Amino acid sequence: MRVAVTGANGFIGRAVLRAGQSAGLSMRALVRTGMPASSSVDEHWIGEIGPDTEWSGALSGVDAVVHLAGAAHTATDAYERVNTEGTLRLGRCAVEAGVRRLVFVSSIAVYPAGSGTNETIDTDTRPAPSTPYGGSKWRAEQGLWEIASATGMEVVVVRPALVVGPGAPGNLRRLAALVARGLPLPVPSTANARSYVSLESLADLLLIAARHPAAAGNSFLAADATTPSTRQVIQWIGEGMGRPARVVPVPDGVLSLASRLVGQSEVYRKLYGNLCVDAGRTRDQLDWSPGVSLEAAFRSLGAGFHREQC
Repeated sequence: MRVAVTGANGFIGRAVLRAGQSAGLSMRALVRTGMPASSSVDEHWIGEIGPDTEWSGALSGVDAVVHLAGAAHTATDAYERVNTEGTLRLGRCAVEAGVRRLVFVSSIAVYPAGSGTNETIDTDTRPAPSTPYGGSKWRAEQGLWEIASATGMEVVVVRPALVVGPGAPGNLRRLAALVARGLPLPVPSTANARSYVSLESLADLLLIAARHPAAAGNSFLAADATTPSTRQVIQWIGEGMGRPARVVPVPDGVLSLASRLVGQSEVYRKLYGNLCVDAGRTRDQLDWSPGVSLEAAFRSLGAGFHREQC
């Protein structure tokens, strides 16, 4: 079986390639720029992703596509052009190339933004994106279902929680940098609960989604069954770095107010709010279980960051 991976030189894409090669699959990397010189993977350059991307040569002989490439933390118009129009262009080209299945890696952002409530996101939660990024992913999902209905190509949607592993970008990298400084970090005095998924566990799930008969035509959540607090996460990252993390409990209201005063309320919400994801249906329907614990994943993140800085 040949599986093509878009965004193959990214944080998640590299892990999917490694997992696929370990499983004996024929893997093809679809990238904007070249893979590392040490890579021996079948590689196709596809340039910028958008409504006019030429995919046909890159998809020749491919059985399934795992679509990871996308725009994040950028201009709003790029979300629509890359995440929505680019994804639907890929879907239409995949049909023309005879691709049997397309696995679209969407986002937990298709749901209402985690507002610190205790509600759990599960398969019955109605998507209602509140950000341009989440909206672009949701529109891509809907467009792919229309393509699947009209053509018979199998579509699978996977919505991961925040992904943890060495080299994790975004807020997790910022958090690791703060831990590395060795300064006391304020945390809410009331423990929060957040869902994550380890990099290796998500890579395994995406390859299962590309092959499992029960996956076709369904949407799945990807998250570990445990929901650690940010305080616990900080401690695990520190252990990975080989240094004890220092935390200072602060009343929730005081910390929230301070974050608003310095214009960091969104960062506060993403780090200290509650966001729990129930991926029980994914585990049951696809016989999937996270193979790497969150404790190990966060320690690995800390160790990787420490190596980068040495």
